[in-house]
Amino acid sequence: MQKKIIFVFSFFFLFSLVSFAQTEKLSTKNKKAIASYNTALKSLSAYEYEAAINGFTKAIEHDNRFIEAYIMLGTTYELSLIHISEPTRPY
Repeated sequence: MQKKIIFVFSFFFLFSLVSFAQTEKLSTKNKKAIASYNTALKSLSAYEYEAAINGFTKAIEHDNRFIEAYIMLGTTYELSLIHISEPTRPY
């Protein structure tokens, strides 16, 4: 039960970060980094954690001072671990 609460909290945290990132100025002006970041956000919203991790990592490679990419990379790792550790229950 606690893992579900953490997952829900993380999801809403992620949603707020994604919303914030789309309305506020990002910490980079590097177009390749921003493109990788946006692609990773789309992957994350589709629960494609591995693709999202690769995208955020690529954004950081383009600009190692891209703060939002680091934050979202850490959040994605956390969400992927929670998702993997959640047991599936038959209905």
